[in-house]
Amino acid sequence: MWFKADLTYFSEKKQGDKNILNDKLTIPFWEKLLLSVDEAAAYSGIGENKIRNYIKDNKHADFILWIGTHAKIKRPQFEKFICNLNNIS
Repeated sequence: MWFKADLTYFSEKKQGDKNILNDKLTIPFWEKLLLSVDEAAAYSGIGENKIRNYIKDNKHADFILWIGTHAKIKRPQFEKFICNLNNIS
């Protein structure tokens, strides 16, 4: 069973006749510095495929951080980039 308390999500497990809570701190994606492509899509309303294609065609954009072969989106720079757009195709 999952439930939320503030920024912490808890997973409740049954072990014998005891309930054990395993906590995991999670940060909402609108407060993160780096976003995954799916988080950036949810945050901006732009589709995942559109963002992935843009990353593929513009590998050196200032809002992209490469961690190995994985692209992360720098949220503050991404916000500025989106604010300066008139259209995206």
